[in-house]
Amino acid sequence: MKVGSSYLKDSSDWAEHEEYLVGDEAGLRNLMVACEAAIENGEARRKDLGDYAGVKCLSPAFFEKPDEVGSSFETGILVVMIVLAVALMLIGLYTVGTWLF
Repeated sequence: MKVGSSYLKDSSDWAEHEEYLVGDEAGLRNLMVACEAAIENGEARRKDLGDYAGVKCLSPAFFEKPDEVGSSFETGILVVMIVLAVALMLIGLYTVGTWLF
């Protein structure tokens, strides 16, 4: 960026500011304006946001993780594989038992 422009960055370059969004006064004011526009319109694209192209306002549902429950098809395949493994073990035990006795 050229001298006199606004600055806005994530803090990955500085350990003492880790997990912060950092900027000078002009950069943070530009961010406030962009945030207000995004809340009203859903999105605000600006060139004066430093490392960022814009701001988006998303619904809370976007940030919620879906329930990670396997499908019934996946569960069925797992059950079939376990049953086959148990059946093969029983057949093997029967075969070894007939050889020994």
